[in-house]
Amino acid sequence: MKCRLCASSNTKLILNLGNHIPSNFYLNDTKNINKKKMPLKTYVCKNCWLVQIKDFIKGNKLFLKDYAYLSGVSKTWQEHCNNFTEYCVKNFKLKNNDKIIEIASNDGTLLNYFKKRKFDVLGIEPTPSTAKIAKKKGIKTNIQFFGYAHSKILKKKYGNFKLIVANNVLAHVDNINDFVKGISNLANNETIISVEFQYLVNIIQKVQFDTIYHEHFSYYSLISFENLISKHNLKIFDVKKIKTHGGSLRVFLCKKNTKKKISSNTYIIKSKEINLGVNNFKFYKSFSENVKNLKISFRKFIFNLKRNKKSIYAYGAAAKGNTFLNYMKINNKVIDFIIDKNKYKINKISPGGLIKIIGPNILKTDKPDYILILAWNIKNEIMKDLKKSYDFKKKFIISIPKLKIFS
Repeated sequence: MKCRLCASSNTKLILNLGNHIPSNFYLNDTKNINKKKMPLKTYVCKNCWLVQIKDFIKGNKLFLKDYAYLSGVSKTWQEHCNNFTEYCVKNFKLKNNDKIIEIASNDGTLLNYFKKRKFDVLGIEPTPSTAKIAKKKGIKTNIQFFGYAHSKILKKKYGNFKLIVANNVLAHVDNINDFVKGISNLANNETIISVEFQYLVNIIQKVQFDTIYHEHFSYYSLISFENLISKHNLKIFDVKKIKTHGGSLRVFLCKKNTKKKISSNTYIIKSKEINLGVNNFKFYKSFSENVKNLKISFRKFIFNLKRNKKSIYAYGAAAKGNTFLNYMKINNKVIDFIIDKNKYKINKISPGGLIKIIGPNILKTDKPDYILILAWNIKNEIMKDLKKSYDFKKKFIISIPKLKIFS
């Protein structure tokens, strides 16, 4: 395949997860499911070191009007957004009525924290279902896919923005050069740009293969990310490691000619990547084998539970969970239900394992022997909530980065 960053054909397959229904295509029935499946293959470009899946489906076919992910469902995520807001206000000396734009603003959870502090906020969100929720909060939201052409319209209408937020969206973009070109066009020398993405080093080292799905087109190290943004008159001036999504980077950008001091942390993280060999194919060689080994150990464990007549539910109908269940070949004969709070997912069938999704109230009467936490990145929130709200005192299973049982 050709690299979506640099157009090189020097790409190498590093992981083949088989055929999957796209992870956010929650089903009403199981008719014609084989026709909905498509390959899920991951490559690394040996020229710019971007890790990416091969295009089998475009973004405008993934982010549809009934898109089911809501950022405001998780308390962990709400706290993350509030902390991010406070950090930006304090460190970048934002003033009331400064213009802030968030690209892929979802249900407006993050922008609502800025709005409460009297900033002039604008959301860009392509999915009508989530944009509708943001609008109910009083957040101006354009229902639109973002790119360079759209940035020109926004710039003409609103001028420049003090803060551009593109957190946890870059992985979801198929045409990344057009997207970053649009961000650069919106910015001037006073603009701060924030980009967060799940960190490739963690994905490889902690075997977080389930975060690979059709909705995530690319997976970034600091090296590959810098290769992307440097093409579009932008530079990195600070980087922070954060805990979200199993380990992410928060990267702050500005225009290349801005006289901002580059933080020591930026140099340290990039140096560590070079020492790890992120820009060497050897770094990626063991990933596939580690994923296969995890599959063997997990299936052995879970089928041993079933042989011993143990009941197992799952929690968190997250996209990552669907990749996990599909690759592990775990279905409704092994896991009775998937529990989730998101009203858009309840009573649907998961594209991973074809398991019915139900609300958490079932735990008021049903007490399975085990709950497999598929949304492992917020495992502490889930365990605390189920113990407190539903008096669940049995066992939890965490599968990544390695199998663990919590009593």
